[in-house]
Amino acid sequence: MVALLEAWLIILFLAVYYLSVFLMAVVTVLFVKEDLGLAFLMETTDRAEWFLVILASIFASMVCWAFVTREYYQVIGRRKGRMEGWEFATAGRNIQFSKRTGLALLGLFLAMSGFFLFDAAYNGNFISKSVAVQTRITAHRGSSSGAPENTMAALEKAVEEMADRAEIDVQETADGVIVLCHDTSLKRVAGINKKVSDLTLEQIKKLDVGSWFSSEYQGEQIPTLEEVMEYAKGKIDLNIEIKNLGNSSGLPEKVIELVEKHEMQEQCVITSTNRFYLKRVKAVNPEIRTGYIISAAYGNFYSDEFIDLISIRSSFVTERMIESAHEAGKAVHAWTVNGKVEMERLKQLGVDDMITDRPVLAREILYGEEAKANLLEYLRLVLTVQ
Repeated sequence: MVALLEAWLIILFLAVYYLSVFLMAVVTVLFVKEDLGLAFLMETTDRAEWFLVILASIFASMVCWAFVTREYYQVIGRRKGRMEGWEFATAGRNIQFSKRTGLALLGLFLAMSGFFLFDAAYNGNFISKSVAVQTRITAHRGSSSGAPENTMAALEKAVEEMADRAEIDVQETADGVIVLCHDTSLKRVAGINKKVSDLTLEQIKKLDVGSWFSSEYQGEQIPTLEEVMEYAKGKIDLNIEIKNLGNSSGLPEKVIELVEKHEMQEQCVITSTNRFYLKRVKAVNPEIRTGYIISAAYGNFYSDEFIDLISIRSSFVTERMIESAHEAGKAVHAWTVNGKVEMERLKQLGVDDMITDRPVLAREILYGEEAKANLLEYLRLVLTVQ
């Protein structure tokens, strides 16, 4: 009887799984851009598998306990323990339950699936954190291969391309407003030989930082960190790199104030090349994660309690380096990873995060090969009754 239950449940969940894959494929074709299709389908299929595995485990436990309970009451002759709507017959007869109940459960599942799929298609990630431990993807300066770096357009692109996190660079204007910009000078992105710190926010907002990238983005402005947070909350995590403006700068505390104001402590990590900045961040709010940016794996940074992760040039990432960091309780983020071969290498090493200009390629690399057992093996595992 138990074997019959297992077989029935495996068939049921396989049918639901393949129906889910079909629905995902339909949504992908109809609503997802062609260049994002493969990454989207891989992502949603992967999440659906985990969801179904958990659902199978819960449902199988309920069915098995119901079966055992009914058999117990039959043995002791107490018929009042029977569960209405179920009919566990002897071997050779089918196991049946209310069609109305079955249709209701199927309808609920399809409704939930439809909601999550449409939300994912339009808003990016529908699950903020992975169920399993895996390499995450950070869009470098927003998604800077598809839009001007450190702009709202780049951030929107990162969400569209399903990056887990967007890396942004912040500095301070002459009137003390935090804005996004990588270089100290505005020459490269705006065409004027001025520093960010030389101009007020009003002057900054008049600059065009999109035309250098493409005429499509003519008129794109430099956003404030507050504008970015208002958009990103609930959509995408942020890696906020505080540019090194000297130890006397009050920029770290101002960034913390904005993170706390928008209640995004869990959604943000603050990074910098200045260790003193990170120490100050932890002193003000120990709950905010911090990352030390280094170009090479030199120095004793594993023992620093105010550092939660190491952000390092990808060419210096080795298996031993990752092991040492993990032993010290620190994650490893690799930058800037744009080549397929390097992505494959870091995937095999188990790096915690890839910072890349090509989030779509990174997701295709990470999900291109199944790193875990297939769904049927999972179902056999969770449905096995010892």
